[in-house]
This record gives sequence, C-alpha cells and structure tokens, in this order.
Amino acid sequence: MTDQSKPSIRHSLLNKSTWLRLLLIAVFYWLVLMLLGWVLGAIILVQAVLVLFSGTPNQHLSRFAANLSTYFRQIVLYCCFVRDEKPFPFREFPSEDLAADESAPSP
Repeated sequence: MTDQSKPSIRHSLLNKSTWLRLLLIAVFYWLVLMLLGWVLGAIILVQAVLVLFSGTPNQHLSRFAANLSTYFRQIVLYCCFVRDEKPFPFREFPSEDLAADESAPSP
C-alpha cells in the first residue's frame, strides 16, 4: 500500500464522527451493563413466578424479551464496528413477531 492510500493517524484522530461513535459506545456499554441487566433480571424473575403458579409464561413479556434481545444485538453490532446503523433511540425500538419464531423448530 502506498502512503496516500492509507488514512493518516492524524486524520483518524481528528475525525469527529469517530469520537462521537466512541462516546455513544461508552453510553451503550453503560446501558447494557446497568439498565438492561436489571430489566432482564426482572423479566426472568416474573416469568419464572408466572410459570410456577400458572404453568405458562406471559406472552407480552416474552415478546418484550425477544425485542430486548434484538436491541442488545443491535448495540453489540454497533459497538463492535460491525454495523454503522445506530440502535434505539436513533431509530425505532425493535419489534418482532413471535408467531414467525414459534413456527421454527426448537433446537
């Protein structure tokens, strides 16, 4: 490679979009570690109690948990520089249809 085809270190260090992305990564990292962990724990606890006493999990909570897992995946892909598309709140919160997932065979 020639020197002109490679971006210079100076250019990379002064790139505002990279610094903004690093700031967003720090915020998303905190969000995943702190907030989503507590929400996931609450969903697990409520679903476990519901299954113990009623025999079935709450479908609304199951749908929300599926959407939350998609959101978590979007955050990971953005933070690891796999995708450039920012996750929620910069776009809509994920919405999945569990009916499509239920038709897939279980592992």
